[in-house]
Amino acid sequence: MSYLEFLDLHHNRLNGSIPTSLGELSSIEFLDLSENSLSGAIPSSLGNLTVLTHFNLSYNLLTGAIPAISIIQNFGPTAFSHNAGLCGRPLDTPCKTNGKRTHVLSVSAIAAIVAAAVIVTGVCVITAMNVYARQSRGTEDEVIVVSESTPPLRWVGVRMSS
Repeated sequence: MSYLEFLDLHHNRLNGSIPTSLGELSSIEFLDLSENSLSGAIPSSLGNLTVLTHFNLSYNLLTGAIPAISIIQNFGPTAFSHNAGLCGRPLDTPCKTNGKRTHVLSVSAIAAIVAAAVIVTGVCVITAMNVYARQSRGTEDEVIVVSESTPPLRWVGVRMSS
């Protein structure tokens, strides 16, 4: 079977996993396994298919990370579409790490976080400098309270004549 160049098994109600032995078909140029019920992971042995011009695994039940192999990833997301359990490039679905999906921050979010950290650090430094300056001045900043009072009022009696 090393001379096989064209294998189109799409829409054949195939189930089970993709055989790793497909990676031994070194002369294959066209591989279409779409629209079946294939399940499980994509075997990394498909990276041995170096002369592929067409590759399609869409509309199956495949799961797991798409192998990081450029020869198959270069066919783009449509080659893997409609496999709800697939993740990783070239799909927009990131793979889960330890049961959690990894989140990628945008450049603007990272810039906002850095700016906030710089502002908070600046405020802390200025506050510390002010506290130190006040403590080093010692008694110079003491406030002296002066209390003044007015002399008591005296009543002066005025007689009026009638």
